[in-house]
Amino acid sequence: MTKEFGWQWVCLEYERQDFFAVVAPDRAYGCLPFNDIYSLLTDPQADNCAILLFNMIKAGNLPPSAANRYQMLGFGARYPDIEISDDEIDGMISDIVQDINQQNG
Repeated sequence: MTKEFGWQWVCLEYERQDFFAVVAPDRAYGCLPFNDIYSLLTDPQADNCAILLFNMIKAGNLPPSAANRYQMLGFGARYPDIEISDDEIDGMISDIVQDINQQNG
C-alpha cells in the first residue's frame, strides 16, 4: 500500500497505547497490519483478507471518511472454510518489515 497508493507508516497513540499503522496521505483511512496479523495468528477461524482490502482501496470502494479521521480498515476476518499457511504469514510479516526498512532509508 505504501508503494501503490503512497500510504505511510505512522505511530498512532490511542488511550495511552502506541499502534503502528499504514495511513492514507490525507489520513482519512488507516490499517493496523500488526493487529490484523496478530488476530490471524491467534484466531484459528480468521481469514487473511489483505488482497481483498488492497483491491477495495484500489477500486475506491471504501466506507465514507474525511481527512484526518483515521477510519481504520482491517483485513483479519472470519471465514472458517479458508485457511492461511504459516509461509503466507511469514511472507506478509517480511513484506511489512521490508516496507518499514525502506521508509527509514
